[in-house]
Amino acid sequence: MNGSGVCQSCPVDCTACSGPNPLTQCTQCDVLAGYDFHSLPSNGCHKCNSNQYYDSTLGSCQNCHSDCNDCLGPLNNECITCAGGKT
Repeated sequence: MNGSGVCQSCPVDCTACSGPNPLTQCTQCDVLAGYDFHSLPSNGCHKCNSNQYYDSTLGSCQNCHSDCNDCLGPLNNECITCAGGKT
């Protein structure tokens, strides 16, 4: 909602937000579209390359486990999609 009380859409990379700025006002990101939430330095969504996830501790994209094409984190049980015909 803007200052006039009019509802606004969240940025395309956010599934929930507190305002229209994708770099500072996302509260939840579209993980299935490849966006990862990071709270530092500000609330926002970050998109890494395929086979990577955003590590908020390191502040950068990191490689997924080798079993994953896309992932939420570094472990083999954090795959969104699997690599090499695995399920």
